[in-house]
Amino acid sequence: MKSLQKESDDLNLAADKVLVKQFEPDEKIILSTIISKFDEKNKKQDRIFLLTTKYLYDISKPIIKRKIALPKIRAVTLSNIGNEFVIHVPEEHDCRYLHSEKRDKIVDLLNDLHKKIHNRVPLAIQFKDEIYLDKYVYKTGDKKERAYENGTKLEKAEDYKTIYSKDKDKNVVLDDFSLLKVLGRGAFGKVMLVKMKDTGELYALKSMKKADLVEKDQLEHTKTEKWILEKINHPFLVNLDYCFQTKEKIFFVMKFMRGGELFQHLRKEKRFPEFRAKFYGAQIALALGHLHSYNIIYRDMKPENILMDDEGYLAITDFGMAKVLADNALANSFCGTPEYLAPEVITATGHGREADWWGLGVLMYELLIGIPPFYHQNHNTMFELIQTSEVRFHPQIKISNEAKDFILRSLRKNPKERLGHRGDIKELMAHPWFSDLNWDDLMKKQIPAPFKPVFTSVTSTEYFDEEFTKEEAINSLTASVNPEVLKEFEEKFNNNNSNNMNKTKTSD
Repeated sequence: MKSLQKESDDLNLAADKVLVKQFEPDEKIILSTIISKFDEKNKKQDRIFLLTTKYLYDISKPIIKRKIALPKIRAVTLSNIGNEFVIHVPEEHDCRYLHSEKRDKIVDLLNDLHKKIHNRVPLAIQFKDEIYLDKYVYKTGDKKERAYENGTKLEKAEDYKTIYSKDKDKNVVLDDFSLLKVLGRGAFGKVMLVKMKDTGELYALKSMKKADLVEKDQLEHTKTEKWILEKINHPFLVNLDYCFQTKEKIFFVMKFMRGGELFQHLRKEKRFPEFRAKFYGAQIALALGHLHSYNIIYRDMKPENILMDDEGYLAITDFGMAKVLADNALANSFCGTPEYLAPEVITATGHGREADWWGLGVLMYELLIGIPPFYHQNHNTMFELIQTSEVRFHPQIKISNEAKDFILRSLRKNPKERLGHRGDIKELMAHPWFSDLNWDDLMKKQIPAPFKPVFTSVTSTEYFDEEFTKEEAINSLTASVNPEVLKEFEEKFNNNNSNNMNKTKTSD
């Protein structure tokens, strides 16, 4: 049996020849760590916790104190408050442990193994709002009904649902992917690098907790994001390949942009040569113009939301702030990244597609100068500068008059005077700064990129933030969710009639 995740033999037990000699021929180590275990008298002991492809071992070196066949493990109870967890073994007695760092990893691996053994049926997992879990530990022959059988509804394979698939006949669930690395985190989800097992193809997997989306009033935003990812195809927009859900989470599967965030490249180089900034700006303009043709405003421009592919071309991602508008209607939400907010967003006087062109102007200034034009550590001061201050260029940084003109016209305070107000993308394409670009060749990606990323491996993530990539890639556990919350998610997100995206909306 293959492990679904990278081996984590922290204690290097694979090198212990005496131990390994006791393994079955095809048995492999998945995880080893020092753990706190409680005995029958609730006395805490330091033990070696060893998980293999066949067994769970309790070791007090050099003696194997207990060896549990994985098929016998049927459930886990976890503390919501502390770090205790109980592994339930109905045919024997349960095991109670304490581990502050590896608990979720252990349970996640047990869940993966359980699904492999039991035809994709997940491990029964329940959470308790208690620090100590001694009352949930059952001994061999205990006749009373076990808590996990009484209080936990086991998920079945049919509970996993594919919502969208680019391959119409292909159903996709989490078990179809190997989780490799964490790429990033946002306010409502985590993005991981994953590999589809049957094809070997790499993807970016975005996971979001349904309860968070409901409680933070993000259902409509997420539904809009899914619709855009699924329906709006463009070379410079990230698209959706698959979407599926479990009881408690929803997952978007998208193309893996191996070149990473534009933000990481800018942070390394401080600022870009003018043609490189223009090359990027033209692609972003085409992507925004395509969204606008569907009456969609993007509203979340920033280098972190722009990804680079293997060839050095870009694509916009993260459409959680995007909005569909009726013709000539305006949005009113205060949303976006502070440094990139247009004056009309700050003043709440209503904003449309011109707010995106303002964002592009801020982006071009930052790529060329190295800092947003109105940046200030104090947000209130920065908002005042956005509304009142003139754009100033650094005298020692030489950029062309055409580039300055493009930025100045994009950053006019009055949206009706802003570049793009008349003719939208066509007005931008006609600007003299882009006169040396062939737009057709750009759309076909036939212009050599001024920078092409270099990779050390197929799964290379050197262009992503180490803060995230050093994390272990696991499908983190979710506390049991109020059924009413899940019902609200199902009604609002999965009901196509609740928000027909083919019709435009007029308010936030």
